[in-house]
Amino acid sequence: MTTQSYYEILGVSPDAAPAEIKKGYATQIRIFPNQTHPEQFQLIRQAYETLKDADKRAEYDRTYKWVDGSKGVQLNKIIALMREDKHHKALTLLRSLQQEDPNQEIVLYYIAVCLIHTEQGPEAKRILDRLMRIDPENTDYLEMFAHYYEGKQHHEKALEYWERLIRLVPNNRNYRLKASNVHYTMNQLFDAAEVLERFLTNQISTISLEDMDIVLELYFIAIVRDNSKDKHVQLERIRTLAADPDNVETILFVLLGTVEETAHNSIVSEDLTELIDSINRGNDQSISDFVRERQLDDVHYETASTATAEHDNNQSRSLVLAIIIGIIVSMMATPIFGILAGIIAYIYSRAIKQFIAGVGCLIIIVVVLFFIFGR
Repeated sequence: MTTQSYYEILGVSPDAAPAEIKKGYATQIRIFPNQTHPEQFQLIRQAYETLKDADKRAEYDRTYKWVDGSKGVQLNKIIALMREDKHHKALTLLRSLQQEDPNQEIVLYYIAVCLIHTEQGPEAKRILDRLMRIDPENTDYLEMFAHYYEGKQHHEKALEYWERLIRLVPNNRNYRLKASNVHYTMNQLFDAAEVLERFLTNQISTISLEDMDIVLELYFIAIVRDNSKDKHVQLERIRTLAADPDNVETILFVLLGTVEETAHNSIVSEDLTELIDSINRGNDQSISDFVRERQLDDVHYETASTATAEHDNNQSRSLVLAIIIGIIVSMMATPIFGILAGIIAYIYSRAIKQFIAGVGCLIIIVVVLFFIFGR
């Protein structure tokens, strides 16, 4: 929830006449158009829809005066507790505030938030239902409902709320990312990419630095989908953003953080380390050192992995060789000699394999056939 009052959002005084409110709304949406400032635009719209209606404005004024006074100080302390993840303590204090004013929407909202965090879902849902009846297009309430259903693993229902939010605020990047994440959780990888791709392609302007999170998310989805074409599209988008010198520092910071959280010797590590190197172009020595160390580490991990695999394969082949020799000796002599021969063959498998490589398999086969059919 915003800390600004609706009057402050519209740039008018609390005693503004309806005409002033309308004028304030018109002024603000010109300054913060939906295409470039979707979050602020949505707040402006909410403020105007509330203040232009006499009944809604009267209800809002009661809340505004309540929050602006001593109760507001208490509420800010409670919100600070919630940020520290002390939701049980915050809930106790909110209950006290609720007793003084049972219909205070902002208190009910934060009670619902605390109830969700303390796994008291049914009561949280009842409060959210009540709030939604009062203001069905309030983005805070819709978002909290989406989180509520995500917590209950009701992904389809959560997706409904994220889609409602997208319809209300089409240019909100966060809502798009949340919806994409729910699609991903349900293994709907095409839809997870589509909801983000639609956002990028529908923009009036070109992709901006603010879209970096979306581009990276599309890159990760492309890897999971094994879609090399789309993966390269996203990497090229990042290169295009980095063509602007003003973006380079931020992009490198994001990419470095991503690589550090990525497993060594992975596609992501290789791709993004290469990308960092091409964007940096040796300008920052510390980044060049990071790239070199990361690439050496990746080679080390790859070598170690290959060596482990070869060792496992050699062990497997040695065991097979020991079993074969054991069977042959069993046929030539007795089972007990076969077992002993198998154990010895496993211990000295490397020398035996070198011997076989030297004399060839033909002699071994002739000897075996002689003992089988010549007895």
